[in-house]
Amino acid sequence: MSDESDSEEHFHDSGSEEEDSDSATESDSEDDSDSLDGTANRDPTFRENELFAPVVEDFDESEDKIRPEFGVSRRTSPLQMLQKFLTDGIIGDVVRETNRYAEQDWTRHPASYTDWKPVDLAQIWQFLAITFMMGLVKKPSIREYWSTDELIQTPFFATVMSRNRFQGILRALHFSNNENYTGRDRFCKLGSFMHDILGNFSSAILPGKNICIDETLLAYKGRLSFRQYNPKKRGRFGIKMFVLCDCAFKFVLNILPYQGKSTPLADRTWVKDLGFGGATVLTLLQGYLNKAHRVVLDNWFLGPKLAKIMLAEKTYVLGTVQRRRKGMPKMRGKLAKGRVETYCDDEILIERWSDRREVCMLNTFVPHSMRIAESSNPRNTREKPATVLLYNSIMGAVDNVDKSIKPYQSVRKSYKWYKKVVFNMIDVATYNSMILYNHLHADQRAVPYKDFVMKIVREIQEKYPTLKKPIGRPPTVPRTENPAFPVRLKPCHHIAVKHLDKNGTPSYSDCIYCKHHAEYSPKRKTTPFSCEICKVRLCIQGGDSCFKRYHTDIKLKKISTTPQNTQSQPHTQISQPRLPEDIDTLGPNAVQFILSPNHEIVVFDEDGNPLTGAQFSDESSLPPI
Repeated sequence: MSDESDSEEHFHDSGSEEEDSDSATESDSEDDSDSLDGTANRDPTFRENELFAPVVEDFDESEDKIRPEFGVSRRTSPLQMLQKFLTDGIIGDVVRETNRYAEQDWTRHPASYTDWKPVDLAQIWQFLAITFMMGLVKKPSIREYWSTDELIQTPFFATVMSRNRFQGILRALHFSNNENYTGRDRFCKLGSFMHDILGNFSSAILPGKNICIDETLLAYKGRLSFRQYNPKKRGRFGIKMFVLCDCAFKFVLNILPYQGKSTPLADRTWVKDLGFGGATVLTLLQGYLNKAHRVVLDNWFLGPKLAKIMLAEKTYVLGTVQRRRKGMPKMRGKLAKGRVETYCDDEILIERWSDRREVCMLNTFVPHSMRIAESSNPRNTREKPATVLLYNSIMGAVDNVDKSIKPYQSVRKSYKWYKKVVFNMIDVATYNSMILYNHLHADQRAVPYKDFVMKIVREIQEKYPTLKKPIGRPPTVPRTENPAFPVRLKPCHHIAVKHLDKNGTPSYSDCIYCKHHAEYSPKRKTTPFSCEICKVRLCIQGGDSCFKRYHTDIKLKKISTTPQNTQSQPHTQISQPRLPEDIDTLGPNAVQFILSPNHEIVVFDEDGNPLTGAQFSDESSLPPI
């Protein structure tokens, strides 16, 4: 258990001078109402070293921790679990507001949006996949994630999204309409993002008997009116958040960000009666009162008055408490190491215990008793109050969240504080998804947070693949065509059309086959005919015409199939060839050409008029011209 001085944290506002007065006023009201020292604040009703026998209601524990209506099971994948919190509706709002802000910001900074294209839901998930991996792969700057230097290269990022596109989305990323800004709600920049995610958190599980509230600090050193300073935290400066967790499940149930005087408390009058810490506790517990929960708090929140109010709401409390809180009994002198004093009335028990330093415990449901605390070091095995052992065993849920997330958090340095809050909320949603996933697979080894994030990224790659834009010269073969079996060899109707110019005379162009195969036709020929399917000019004269060779020669060398000039209107197009009864009916001036590798033939006269067609089982049976 941490010492009393360690758990007592003094936060100071360090924002702008204009708005700093709001937070200072509220902090002063907390000290004036619930933290003053002196005999006038001592409660004379406490009895010293007497038996405390609380009447405690049993908690109705549910067998299934996850609510059935939440819709998850063992078959739910990590990404599907995360999308239960980050729903399509939430991501859709991000898409809409990001595109809206890009249009608004373009009028002020057009140079920053020269290559901008509106984002969609798939690209936001690709963007999140990159931010997840940035938490796992640490580099000093965003630019280095797309570096081609073989010493530091990480190919994953370039395969998902270009650097310019990522930075463009990061710049335009928005969550509310700036035109709706009123100036009172300091978290209006988040829109409904945080509210919707927290609603999904509370609808996911049924909390157990023990729940706890603690504070955490999201590091931020930028200019912000409600920025906090805590020298005992590693980041020191940042945005303070109060977190409600299920102790056994270690699941985040609710979060209340500190905003100074505009913090959204359920009842502003609680600040005057209970201090800001007590008002925070009652706000976070809305929806969890009158259910016989055991709430664990530290000495920043807890006081005798708050304990009695919660007891009236059939909610029990356990935690450390400061001696200077209003309503505390008068405690004289110093205790010798290992000594215990108790003070109780009909509702609460206060224990004063001296270990390395004095600790005061307050609770409303555990009678006083001393138990042996075993230790691997025999010198540390000694008696401790049962409340201290219980507090140590169930208080670390919020610390467990920080321990899991912070080594791999996707939050990066940013001038926009609300973006850091959003990325932190996404990390918390990922953490809660991991808790549910491991609970549903309790018979298997628990998946650590890092591995769980990697599973999500791989699923995003599969569900939202990146469609790459072709680079360089257009290919000679259409991208949708299988090079092993090109369109020219497919057994379909390769229809020949005759092209006429504006005056109605035949429009001639080079035969593409004669042009590239001098061994078959030493003299280059021109022709008015082209294949409608392949879009190439081919001469159709001769028993072994270029049209036939082009559509039947499997070993044909690669030639350019760029469509030639076909602006003139075709004279005739045949879709269903007629089959003759006798090939001798063909006139002496008839011209023939091949339709497909099945040797299906359509015959034209010299002016391009269709005469008839036939099928032959052998190329040698083709009639001469």
